[in-house]
Amino acid sequence: MHLFAAAPAFQNILAAKILKQLRIISVISNVIIALTTKEILMQFNFTEESGLTVMSLCDGNSGISHALKDHYKIRHLYRSEIDPYANANFTYNFDGKFPITDLGDLKQIDVNNLPTVDLLVCGFPCQSFSLSGLMGGIYNDHKDRGLIIFYVVEIIKKLKEKNPNLRILLENVVMKKDIMNQLSILIGNAIGLPILEPMKLNSGDVSAQNRVRLYWWNGLSFELPKLDIVFADIMERDCDEVYDLSDAHKERVLNAERGKGFFYNVDSPKIGTINALYAKNPTDGCFIEDYKLDKLNQLGIASNIKGMDCIKRVYDRNGKFPTLTTSQGGHRQPKVAIGAFRGRYNKDGTTSQQLELRTDYKTNTLTTVQKDNVSVNLEHLRWRKISVLEAERMQTMEDGTTEFGVFKEHKDYDPNLHLHLQKKKLSNTQRYKICGNGFNVATIRYFMDALFNEMKQSNREVA
Repeated sequence: MHLFAAAPAFQNILAAKILKQLRIISVISNVIIALTTKEILMQFNFTEESGLTVMSLCDGNSGISHALKDHYKIRHLYRSEIDPYANANFTYNFDGKFPITDLGDLKQIDVNNLPTVDLLVCGFPCQSFSLSGLMGGIYNDHKDRGLIIFYVVEIIKKLKEKNPNLRILLENVVMKKDIMNQLSILIGNAIGLPILEPMKLNSGDVSAQNRVRLYWWNGLSFELPKLDIVFADIMERDCDEVYDLSDAHKERVLNAERGKGFFYNVDSPKIGTINALYAKNPTDGCFIEDYKLDKLNQLGIASNIKGMDCIKRVYDRNGKFPTLTTSQGGHRQPKVAIGAFRGRYNKDGTTSQQLELRTDYKTNTLTTVQKDNVSVNLEHLRWRKISVLEAERMQTMEDGTTEFGVFKEHKDYDPNLHLHLQKKKLSNTQRYKICGNGFNVATIRYFMDALFNEMKQSNREVA
């Protein structure tokens, strides 16, 4: 049976149901929280030795597989994804590592012929819900992407019938509260609850990327630890010039009407969110203010220091320093130029960020505004995109994870030939898309830790 082939016909019925249930949200919103640990815990069908049977819908960057590998065993993965490049990258990384069943397009899945699984995960499309998108909700999307949730919840219902202790993990962006409540009711109903409220987590707690997401999770709750990971920890220095922005693009970012364009630098505590459309040169994405490190970054000669020219030279701290010697007294230590970006009025009344250098070699007052202290070499200052390596690190994937793919559908594919002999290098455009279309791996790993801890606790209780 193919679900919701005429989904709009259900709109009035569903809308009435949702409105009715929204009236009692204040009464039932804490149903999950109110459940005691004993009521939640049941005998699980898996152990660490047997591994998990997982169904991953809208698999994207294969975040669940990356989160489980090297930590927990996958007994069988049932996977649905329609992007050919994401599929090729998955094949390159995971083919042959564990049993895999390709489900194809989730809209074509026969819900009456589903396997028994322990966990269902799905990062369903966000365009209909995102605060930076259409915000039209489930129905108001001309491409019907919002309707995909109906296919997902029907699959959940059938899986729940086969495994009453099914765990689900659905992810999406932060959205308007009324839309979130509609989804929470739909998802909750699918697992037999009036509502399942999402957890709101920021992957910035466990990575260098601020990525706030909603997670509908029916396992035991937890909190992410706040790890001391900053953008400098993942920043790629002296990366290829292919990532540099044109002056025109830089100005579009700085003056974007939506005001979300932003340049991060090595001193930024976190970087913004990577999304699947980053390769299309948006003005509301996150970009980097960087320095070219291809030569000695001497800014100039200090005129207020006496002595030979070699001790008057002023350098950028982000470049290469001259060789240090043991004679570092008397102004012989390398000097660093310090400046700050300040908002200043232009002649036409507009404002722009302007770099202003100090002449006394002191830093500006330390504040919470990172642009108050920057060390620069104007000749080597560059504005660039996030590199694909940084995008992988933002999602806490291993370096090079998205570099290659194996296209099983290609006419030259040979099932008898080793995969690594058939790999093809993926374009940066596709690598950005893979990174942005999926989970932050470190965040998902904490969900998996919680699941296996719950399993161990429940099995002890039952025993």
